[in-house]
Amino acid sequence: MSLPVALRPVTLFAGLALLVSFGAVNPLRANVIYDFTGACTDCYGGAGNGTATLVLQDTYTPGNAVNLSDLISFDYHGTDLLAAYTITPANASFMNGTLPVSSGPANFQVSGCISSCGNGDVIAYFTSAVDGTWSINIGPLNTDFGTNGNFSTTATPEPSSVLLIGAGLAGLATLRRRQR
Repeated sequence: MSLPVALRPVTLFAGLALLVSFGAVNPLRANVIYDFTGACTDCYGGAGNGTATLVLQDTYTPGNAVNLSDLISFDYHGTDLLAAYTITPANASFMNGTLPVSSGPANFQVSGCISSCGNGDVIAYFTSAVDGTWSINIGPLNTDFGTNGNFSTTATPEPSSVLLIGAGLAGLATLRRRQR
């Protein structure tokens, strides 16, 4: 049975949208998120946990070296010793290291100006080591996080993926309705 000429574009669009959505033609990628957690070893009273979140462009491939062009944002969520801060491409100084594919320790650094940018910069440094420890340095202050520091990766869904799947399903529904 041949499709009517009017339905061929709908069928083609629906098929391409589904193929792209499921990665058969061009796998859609999502931003890569690394969540760092660890027990604060030098917070007041020796207690407390620290967290930080690194968001990288969808073009970053875990396991490869990171570049400043991969950065979307780095957020340190603060402890009782050091206040929270955010580094974005606009205020970043440098970023280097390698982040592995799955969760585990990483050799990674990111820094940026967090206040008084220009003369009298206040620069924040985040350093993660292969033994699982990580630290935050802001000016003369330093906070260390113990060896239970770790990170996990999370792929965030892209709105375009949802739209393509929806378009493909809508096209198939239209095709089915017209065939009846």
